[in-house]
Amino acid sequence: MVLESERSPTSIVAFMRGEVDPEGAFGAPGSRPWMGTVKDDALEIHRRTPFRSSFVPVVRVRLQRSASEGDGTRMLVTMSLKMLTRFLLGVWVFLGGSACVGLYVTGQWVMLAVPVMLVGIYLMTAFAFSLEAELAERYLRENLTGAPRKAGDISSIAR
Repeated sequence: MVLESERSPTSIVAFMRGEVDPEGAFGAPGSRPWMGTVKDDALEIHRRTPFRSSFVPVVRVRLQRSASEGDGTRMLVTMSLKMLTRFLLGVWVFLGGSACVGLYVTGQWVMLAVPVMLVGIYLMTAFAFSLEAELAERYLRENLTGAPRKAGDISSIAR
């Protein structure tokens, strides 16, 4: 996703340094809404939650001066699951897929629980990630691009 802002890259970095706690090995103490790393030309952050969630996206933002906006900034944003979550989901799907192949080869299709479980894992991951990604996108749009906040908007959860 590409976002455009009238703010300068320096202004965005200064704002985000006030919003992001540095992350330690097991999270970070503090009360800021985000944890991660803020560099002069990039951010790598994820939303702080009061609960354990594997589906909070890692948000990576590359900051570039906007060619069309004078002092503005172009932000190249990508979001993905944490590396450990992707690895564990991959192992889980591989084992489930192997079980499906084994069931097919042996003709024991009575065990339909495995393919149903694989579909359930996919749907759960996609749904949970999309909710969190939407919150992150709204936060970036409202706080870095200056898009107006709408009444009843749930993005205040990300603050």
